Amino acid sequence: MRIHVLQHEDIVGPGLIADWARARGHALVICRPDRGEPFPRLLPGEWLMILGGTMNVDEDRLHPWLSAEKKYLERAIAAGGHILGICLGGQLLARVLGGTVTRNAHKEIGWHTVRLHPDAAHDPFFSVYPTAFPAFQWHQDTFTIPAGCRRLAESDACAHQAFSYEGRVLGVQFHLEADERVVRTLADACPRDLDAAGPYVQSAQTMMAAVGAAAQAERLSQSLLDQALSTCAASA
Repeated sequence: MRIHVLQHEDIVGPGLIADWARARGHALVICRPDRGEPFPRLLPGEWLMILGGTMNVDEDRLHPWLSAEKKYLERAIAAGGHILGICLGGQLLARVLGGTVTRNAHKEIGWHTVRLHPDAAHDPFFSVYPTAFPAFQWHQDTFTIPAGCRRLAESDACAHQAFSYEGRVLGVQFHLEADERVVRTLADACPRDLDAAGPYVQSAQTMMAAVGAAAQAERLSQSLLDQALSTCAASA
């Protein structure tokens, strides 16, 4: 399987997704639209992933490639593509599907419990997940659930943590790709985010010490990736 990944900046890479792909023999092809690289042409049976980033979905003036990426995602969805969007990637998918992206009531950073919405019981993506699970968060914006999409998950800090569209497009607010390297990189690169007072902002020490949560989240992420990949391959 060839998996195309849109990466928006150096500090937000594929993390454990790269390890997962390598272990299963899949080809991970990185595209950097922020560097002017052309968007990939998706062939039947290929998968597109959109990673996060510190920018906002509407900062087109600061990041002109954002406008082009949103148009590219509109075409990819219309063409029947199988797509996974993580954090900023999920927000971009929500926007192009007709939802809105706004500032969340709380900044959510660290390992927090996410709960499945009852509608998730009928969705293939989260069939391997328990009703509540730890997930790594690093965001201050949130998306609404676009019309025609299924709401899948929530947390105390953020009501909309995941949605799906037609069983082939998945947007998540939390970081599926998070492992120890991802957590450490973000904590080192964005220390000011951790200075903000709030009930859902953890310290770098607390995040790095959450070994059990990280291990469970990694296992669940790998299972979700396996499930989503099988759905993508079956449509080829």
